[in-house]
Amino acid sequence: GRALSEFCGVLQMPSPLSPPSSRATFLPAWALAALVGVVGFCFASFEPLGAIVCVGLIAVGLQLYVWMTQRSLLYLPDAGSRRPSENPPGLRSPEERDLPFREVYIRAADRVKIQMWWLHNPEATCSVIYFHGGAGNIGHNLPVIEGLFSKCKANVLAVEYRGFGVSVVFDDVTEEGLLKDAQAAHDWYRQQELNDLPLVLYGKGIGGAVAIGLMKNCLDQSVGVPGMASAHRPSALVVENAPCSMAEIVLSRFPLAKHVRPLLKPPLLFDEWRSERRLGDIGRSSQAPLVQFLCSGNDEVFPPMAHTKRLFRTAMYWMEDTVSLCEFTGGHDDIPIGSEAEKLWSSLNKFFGKVVDRGLPWLQQVHAAQLAQQAALDAALASERAKEKAGGKAERARAATPPGDAPGENGTAPSRLALFCSQCGEKFSNDSAKFCSQCGAKRGGG
Repeated sequence: GRALSEFCGVLQMPSPLSPPSSRATFLPAWALAALVGVVGFCFASFEPLGAIVCVGLIAVGLQLYVWMTQRSLLYLPDAGSRRPSENPPGLRSPEERDLPFREVYIRAADRVKIQMWWLHNPEATCSVIYFHGGAGNIGHNLPVIEGLFSKCKANVLAVEYRGFGVSVVFDDVTEEGLLKDAQAAHDWYRQQELNDLPLVLYGKGIGGAVAIGLMKNCLDQSVGVPGMASAHRPSALVVENAPCSMAEIVLSRFPLAKHVRPLLKPPLLFDEWRSERRLGDIGRSSQAPLVQFLCSGNDEVFPPMAHTKRLFRTAMYWMEDTVSLCEFTGGHDDIPIGSEAEKLWSSLNKFFGKVVDRGLPWLQQVHAAQLAQQAALDAALASERAKEKAGGKAERARAATPPGDAPGENGTAPSRLALFCSQCGEKFSNDSAKFCSQCGAKRGGG
């Protein structure tokens, strides 16, 4: 038993001798231990052939382990307690912390029903959609939710994924399903008519990968869409201790998997979570957001050098002027509740201030377009008024001019018609007379 426990410790996974709940999750450890025993027997019994069999069985065993346990490395809804109502006091509901909130239930695109907590702050200068990590439920994240609401003066929409807490799930928890939940939450928020506030996507752990995926989807949806439709684009992104990709998670948890690294892709991997590639796509966009990375130096879940700092370097390559990093010394879950909690709120307040000062890119574009449109309308109206004014003056001039003084075709006024005949001196009877009534002479100018 001790040897088996030490073996599992080398592989960085719980021992099969752990309590039944862990044993059910990490059952492939038994298969892998038995497989290595067979390898050892082959190697000891058949020296030349044993080496070949050893390599082959190790490769098969690694693939089997990854294939059967990958989702249990990411999604742990039963960690601690299943539902918020089963959490310790203070982690069950925002009401316990005197936070005004509304419990909301919505349906994702595939009709899966998910739960959310909506905390509306009348003093808010921005809004935050918060995606928690892959372990526990939404109640375990109340300390950071409270800090965002009270210390950062933000509206907070906390999302509970399918299969976590009281949100339901019809099948396994998957990357596609979590991204659908995130999109549904974003769509619901946009219906609250708060588009005058910048929106920040905040994700911790696997929630950081969810936030990055949602940001990319929003940018893809707004490409080539002018005007107010661009309002469906978040302004900023906060990523806390997030994984780089599923392949890197496997390598972090199981270093021996580096020997089969080329195989760490579908169909061997169900969920890829390629956050590094998505960040590159976001950075290449002309609408790149502000990004803040929060990194724990002693993160035991996602080692920072392989995950968060690697994401930071990728973001810096594409978005140097809009990316920042804040480092902490605690573990994966120590940032909002540890000794450096005040450092977190100070960093976030500074970052949110930048987001507000920068303004919403779409709002600036719309405002500029509105000003240009208004200027064009004013110019057209002024032109019409000038034409009307000029036309009115000409009409009044024509009305005031006697018939004989009307301008000619060449712009010169003809001479006034004579009142008396130049031959006999007889007065013409009216202005329309062309010949003298006495002598018949033709009327001329005078």
